[in-house]
Amino acid sequence: MQKKVSIIIPACNEQDYLKKTIDSLRSQDYSNIEIIVVANGSKDKTPEVAEKYADKAFFYPEPLGANLARIKGVEKASGEIFVFLDADSQLSKNAVSSISDAASSNTIGTCLGRADGENIKAKLFFGFKNLIHRLKIYKGVIDGVIFCNRDIYFKINGFDEKNIVAEFRDFISRAIKAGAKYKCLTNCYAIVSTRRYEKEGYLKVFSFWFKWLIGAIFRRGDKTASKYWSKK
Repeated sequence: MQKKVSIIIPACNEQDYLKKTIDSLRSQDYSNIEIIVVANGSKDKTPEVAEKYADKAFFYPEPLGANLARIKGVEKASGEIFVFLDADSQLSKNAVSSISDAASSNTIGTCLGRADGENIKAKLFFGFKNLIHRLKIYKGVIDGVIFCNRDIYFKINGFDEKNIVAEFRDFISRAIKAGAKYKCLTNCYAIVSTRRYEKEGYLKVFSFWFKWLIGAIFRRGDKTASKYWSKK
């Protein structure tokens, strides 16, 4: 019997992306899933899209922030496995089945990433990020997706709603300290929107990750990341 997988999506003003994300989940080669969307602070039709296409949709008129939205989603989730997915990131057809196979009671992880367009800079960037994950230099997330078994989530008391600086890194770090095994799945991927990178500028993004890589060699990668994200 398939394990039930709860896919939790925080969404704020994502009407142009959310349906594509949900469609990618409906086309999975895995059937026992529930799609939960926590629409918060939206001024567009995100709540309507969520209500129409998700299994469970919740709307908060005020912006909650992604971490608190994820926490609210977990409160409504009934799956044995949690997948936290950005509203503008899609999953490859085999992603949920691969996650289900990998997510034992003490597992946390991510999968590889691909850009949602043909921009050569974006392809190079994701190629680089995938490489440092494959080499196990970085135990973090590819933009858009992180998964864990519900046991380890509640063991570490989930996300810290007050932490908005490198929140995934904090979540993974606490899970590993609690005995979780980190996995980066290389047989599936998230298709990630590049709009934020294009806005930020790829030169700046590449510069950050290059500095992080150098910092990681000298065990300063986390400090570099914290300084970067605290400026966001």
